[in-house]
Amino acid sequence: MKNIKTYVGKLVLTGRLNSSVNGNPRFAGYIEVIERAGIHYYTRRVEFQTAPDAMLAYGIENFEGRPVIAEIGRYYGKPTIKTIEEVLK
Repeated sequence: MKNIKTYVGKLVLTGRLNSSVNGNPRFAGYIEVIERAGIHYYTRRVEFQTAPDAMLAYGIENFEGRPVIAEIGRYYGKPTIKTIEEVLK
């Protein structure tokens, strides 16, 4: 995986992708990141999908709608989530 960056924001899953060749689940979604530019704040989406046969796909639904810290990089040219953890308040 290349170009890995860390993002903090709310996790939103947009749907389930076709399962991998081995039958493991895959998901697509985005992190809703709030950024600041001068005195203005704006929201942007950082889209991703889970990697084929990744253990992360089994637990990602537990984080939906919650604030998270996620690492997203490029895997075979597609934005792919590498790690995720919940932001504790």
